[in-house]
Amino acid sequence: MSIKLFCFPYAGGSASMYVRWKQKLPEQIEVIPIELAGRGSRAGEKLFNDFNDLTIDVYDKVKGYIQPSDTYALFGFSMGGLIAYEVYRKLLINKMQLPEHLFVIGREAPNTDIFKVNHLNDNDFIEEIFSYDGMPEELYNNKEVLSYFMPILRADFGIHETYTCTKEIDKINCNITVWYGKNDKSIIHENVHLWKNFAGANFEIIELEGGHFFMKQHESTILDKVSNLLIK
Repeated sequence: MSIKLFCFPYAGGSASMYVRWKQKLPEQIEVIPIELAGRGSRAGEKLFNDFNDLTIDVYDKVKGYIQPSDTYALFGFSMGGLIAYEVYRKLLINKMQLPEHLFVIGREAPNTDIFKVNHLNDNDFIEEIFSYDGMPEELYNNKEVLSYFMPILRADFGIHETYTCTKEIDKINCNITVWYGKNDKSIIHENVHLWKNFAGANFEIIELEGGHFFMKQHESTILDKVSNLLIK
């Protein structure tokens, strides 16, 4: 049985981060990276200034891939985890076929407050982001490249930080797996554990060594876990 895996990037990131997974995951798993407006293959499109508008756009993209006979899962890294939750919520509200699994990397539960950095001036904002470890050093030292990414980072962090969780659903009625980095200073670890309050099926939370971008050093471990959970 094949299964589709829709993947959503972190704030400032691009869906291209998931392309290599097409070779790394078993052929039964069809990796579908979903690009956000204003970057990558959608660089010519306007950035969103409202999180709900962004997730409506992503929901429409996901919906376009789903056939009645499909089995699928959602995977999100950081802000992408929140996008995955909101896409699930819209699928449920619109009585669409629901995913088998929700995978979240490095994101606190939707109903918690996150650390806010978008109010900082540009220099402090960049310093704070690069303190998360894992951001490319060449980006930090290249002002031309940084000037290209700054509007994307500002837009994403702005809408992410002003997100408000709705109460339209009580539980997520699919399996949930959440990972977070032991040394991730951008999140409150106790708030990550609050995903269990959203769980209406199996729930697992896993702590791994590393900071916010721990997925880079644990990619094989995470992909093995995803494979084992999705291929039955």
